[in-house]
Amino acid sequence: MRRIDDRGEPACPHKHDGRCSSLFCRKWLVPLRPARTRAFTLVEVVIVVLIVAIIAAVGMPAVGDSFDQMKLRAAAKTLMADLNYVRNLAIADGREHGLVFSSTGYTAFLKTPPAGEEKARVDVIEHPISHRPWKVSLSERSIALSADFDGGGSVTFDSSGTPGAAGSVVLRTGGGSIVVNVEAGTGRVSAQQGNEG
Repeated sequence: MRRIDDRGEPACPHKHDGRCSSLFCRKWLVPLRPARTRAFTLVEVVIVVLIVAIIAAVGMPAVGDSFDQMKLRAAAKTLMADLNYVRNLAIADGREHGLVFSSTGYTAFLKTPPAGEEKARVDVIEHPISHRPWKVSLSERSIALSADFDGGGSVTFDSSGTPGAAGSVVLRTGGGSIVVNVEAGTGRVSAQQGNEG
């Protein structure tokens, strides 16, 4: 049990008058006071929450537009990479390869020339990484696309990498559009920001 001196403070545990010079006794002579804590009031918390909500409401449209732009740029880069890959695949394989477009995505294909009186055969090729049929869907990213290659919705590269027709693919989302172009003689793929918003 702790001893209390005449001032109401804990006394030194040693049997003396409290004037001990040892470090242990000095710790005992320091009065024990309960720690005081400072808390936030309900009004302060409500004000901070309101300020954060106002800042979020003002900033969300800008974040949403930039997120749409990021999705659009990523889709355009993927399409450009796929066009270049299919073109290089046609050169390496010595057979026609291409992409056929729909409003929600595109599919890579290999065109086998006809043998005798057969029609040319078109087969979906497998993706080089996933090893599944090469079908890209952009609908889950809320991106629509439209393609125009000399009036058609597909582009085919021959064994020299030349496209059958020049054309473009327009990728659209709520934040704008990007146009991916394929040049006629070279098959060069480029992109530019679309005019519409």
